[in-house]
Amino acid sequence: MNFPFPYLIGEGNGRKKMAFCYLDNEAEKEGFVLLDSLFIEHYLPYAGEVELKVYLYGLDLCRKVGENVSLASFAEDLNLTESDVKDAFSYWEKQGLVRLGSDPFTVKYLSVRSRFGLSRTFKKQKYADFNRQVEEIFEGRTVHPQELLEYYTIIEDGKLEPDAMLMIIKYCLGYCAKENPVRYIRKVANTWIDAGVRTVRDVEDRLLQEDAASQDIRAVLAALGRTSAPDPTDRQLYVKWTGKLGFTKDAVLAAAKLAKKKGGMAKLDEILEAFLKQGVYTATDIQAEAKRREDMLDLAVRVNNKLGLRYQDLGAVVELYISKWLNEGFTAGGLLMIAERCFLSDVRTLGGMDKDVQEYFSLGYVTDDAVRARIREIEKTDEVLDRVLRATGTPRRVRENDRAYYRNWLSWGFDEAAVLEAASLAIGKPYALSYINQVLSNWKSEGRTSAVREVAVTIDRTESLQISEEERERKLRKDKEYAAYEKERRRLSIEIAHVISDGGTPSVEMSSRYEELERLIAEKKAKLENNG
Repeated sequence: MNFPFPYLIGEGNGRKKMAFCYLDNEAEKEGFVLLDSLFIEHYLPYAGEVELKVYLYGLDLCRKVGENVSLASFAEDLNLTESDVKDAFSYWEKQGLVRLGSDPFTVKYLSVRSRFGLSRTFKKQKYADFNRQVEEIFEGRTVHPQELLEYYTIIEDGKLEPDAMLMIIKYCLGYCAKENPVRYIRKVANTWIDAGVRTVRDVEDRLLQEDAASQDIRAVLAALGRTSAPDPTDRQLYVKWTGKLGFTKDAVLAAAKLAKKKGGMAKLDEILEAFLKQGVYTATDIQAEAKRREDMLDLAVRVNNKLGLRYQDLGAVVELYISKWLNEGFTAGGLLMIAERCFLSDVRTLGGMDKDVQEYFSLGYVTDDAVRARIREIEKTDEVLDRVLRATGTPRRVRENDRAYYRNWLSWGFDEAAVLEAASLAIGKPYALSYINQVLSNWKSEGRTSAVREVAVTIDRTESLQISEEERERKLRKDKEYAAYEKERRRLSIEIAHVISDGGTPSVEMSSRYEELERLIAEKKAKLENNG
């Protein structure tokens, strides 16, 4: 852990560097960091899991003066929030075992032995009747003084009536063991206090509310596939969903069907919290959202199949791609058409398909009819380019950079016949499409945009361009980007050749990168030629 230390003036000479957690002088004099038996006997049985984790981890850090620790790093190490850590240390401060500092947040660990019994005092007579009733509730079991201190703390910190606390204890004993119920009682009491419970009447209302919800909770548990009886945690969650979050019983049941055998009530809580953020409240809306989710998962499978892919984490595919595409207005049919077109064009990754989808979107081709029209347009362009490539004597599969060239030529005002005528001049030329680009650029400067048969002047002019071919190559080699692209393309070409010669098939990533490099090289050449 590498975090800056806070600093403190020590009791000796000069400055004393202190850690996030440190021992007071008396504790430090003991010369070791061991867990005092008093802590084990009187504090450990009544502390919660988080409080114990925080205390013990902080105690361990007290001797590691050489490590830089902050509140954020401390929380991260324990997989807790900063608020959780502060709350846990506040608990121990109330027990008299630590003292907290602020700006920056620090924790001084105090000697358990010297602080035992001095942490917090309560008037003995004030709780005499309460103590007697607690003993009666536990039917003769001896109630440890530290346990009583826990109950006093809850009462006074939560401004709770002692009789209300007794009712909470009785309620909790119906769901936990009598031998060590403090953690559970504290959890329930604090939850109810947070909900506004303070008086006996408040507790009675809360109990009536939970009893009324019992049948509904059993229905929710059944929808989750759980046969056990509801416990207080289940009741508290249900009250939260139908009270604080505002969901109806039918809405909770509809959501429960989505969480069946997927994590129980905790998972259902996550689902309902997510629906709350999305503004989905009613059973009808939840059912519609569930159907939409199923449809997106099905579409994810079908798109992957069209691309020749197999993905285990379809949820990630939905979140990253399917949901976004549907929100942009595409339909399942349109996306499947694009996926099939991508496969035929050797685009066989979801990332590659996303680039194509975004191009369709930017051009306004979103509906099924528009996508279909765009695909026909691309296919028609590919047919022309196929004839162009054949005319140059270099038949091969049409690539995206070929289409980029053709779109550029159309924007110059040339028709198919003019492009084919220029292609006839590129027979046997290296980088045929780049050569066609030169020819058409020359024609454009002459004001020609259609095919003509008298091409002698053009041929002469084109041939004259070859005289400066060496000069052009020198310019290209001087361009650092071009040189880097060409070097990578040559290396990748050799790797692909080795794969094929070994009877294998180049990976999609390898093929896609090779095509991308060809496009980048062609664009760089075209740019230098047009500027030249």
